[in-house]
Amino acid sequence: MNSGSFESKELCAKFSTDVITSCAFGLEAHSFKNENAEFRSVGRQMFDFRWLLSIRQSCYFLAPSLAKFTRMTFFDLKLTNFLRNVFWRTIEERSTSNRRNDLIDLIIDLRNQSCSAETLRGDTVVAQASQFFAAGFETVSSTMAFTLFELCINPNIQEKLKTEIAIALTEHEQLNYEAVQSIKYLHMVICETLRKYPVLPFLDRICMHDYKLPNNDFIIKKGTPVYIPLLGLHYDPKYFSNPETFDPERFSDENKNSFPSFSYIPFGEGPRNCIGERFGLLAAKIGIIQILSEYEVLKCADTPARIEFTSKSVLLASKVGIPIQFKKSHSLAA
Repeated sequence: MNSGSFESKELCAKFSTDVITSCAFGLEAHSFKNENAEFRSVGRQMFDFRWLLSIRQSCYFLAPSLAKFTRMTFFDLKLTNFLRNVFWRTIEERSTSNRRNDLIDLIIDLRNQSCSAETLRGDTVVAQASQFFAAGFETVSSTMAFTLFELCINPNIQEKLKTEIAIALTEHEQLNYEAVQSIKYLHMVICETLRKYPVLPFLDRICMHDYKLPNNDFIIKKGTPVYIPLLGLHYDPKYFSNPETFDPERFSDENKNSFPSFSYIPFGEGPRNCIGERFGLLAAKIGIIQILSEYEVLKCADTPARIEFTSKSVLLASKVGIPIQFKKSHSLAA
């Protein structure tokens, strides 16, 4: 039975919003039950294209001094006010309820430590949970949606992955951490998705001291902003043969060391790499497992042959969305 065509990005965004809201704020977002759920509405407004928002967010990357001088906000004030109110209300309620061992509890513990009390005050505290929400739901949903797109146009890869998921769920009898980690092909698929579709198509860094480029007289001066184009690295045939081809085998145990470590950096690298890497990967994997354990993903009339990226976002996004079809299959769960 065909369930029709769905915009996979929106579907995945609802899933990731529910996951991040639970882990960051200890709350239920109910994104699937309510089309106008508050957290989902906030998430849409954070990254939906609007000229003023686009200018502000671009300034943070390209003209940070201007953004700081004008006290420009990265998101609309009504969004940050909503998150601020939710955060402090949750802090108050959590003080009289049981621990969940989530981000809120960790922040409370840090605030209670004398060494952290002075630094974790006011909006500095709110920013931690807000950044976790903003960065988390969009990266997870985009990774999942791009993965579903590649699976629907590469049915042989999808079938292999569905088979490995079925084996793992049968062996572990439930979807737990061990089951997720045992599906090595899923990790390969997600890694290849992040190669072709890094959520943030560039990394920005500040040079901390004068640096002379090897075999060159050019010196990058201290304080110079440096932008690293991930798409340039990830699609360079010097590192990845046939870069346009979706090939999870690049990240097999036999092949994953065949390219230099700094040629594949979807989460950055070194001491400034993404601290949410493991969480993001786990959330995306669980979402893909849940879908493929019950559905087959198929192309529909509106599914693009290849993804064309929009130029109206600082994040990697499709110009026409990612519509695909879901066909109910026999449950793979034990």
